[in-house]
Amino acid sequence: MQRILPLEVNLLGTHPLFGPESTRQGLAGQKIALCPLRGGRPFRLAAMLRHIFQLEVIWTTPEAHDRELATVQGLTHLIAQALNQVAPETLRMTTTSFELMQQASRMVTGDAPSVLEAILRDNPFAADIRDSFLGHAADLCRNPITPCTQKSPPNAAGF
Repeated sequence: MQRILPLEVNLLGTHPLFGPESTRQGLAGQKIALCPLRGGRPFRLAAMLRHIFQLEVIWTTPEAHDRELATVQGLTHLIAQALNQVAPETLRMTTTSFELMQQASRMVTGDAPSVLEAILRDNPFAADIRDSFLGHAADLCRNPITPCTQKSPPNAAGF
């Protein structure tokens, strides 16, 4: 936008960090990222978003936004797509944690393919996060003993 639009055009990048599924109960408490790029009065808009819509405003830069969203959205969409391919929703013996993962997966699997492409391919930081995640998952398969289970004290039965 900065290269294409004339200098007299004010620019404020925005990214609502919610979608239709997560706002069924309303907007209050949802987050929005604001990236002031050029001119304007972004503080007035931020105040309106906070007071009228009760949104949590997060000030950021485009690079910081992309770095953080590579993890937040990149992993969410990657895991959701993989979960949908390997785990049918007709399983009967589920746990609460598995059902929550399925619920989270359903929140994003209806997104348009262009959204998935933008998140997984177009974000310049997505590949590093994806590779790191997959590397850690492979490590867990080779050695399933994790620090959190090593630090847990035994229960009353000694296990």
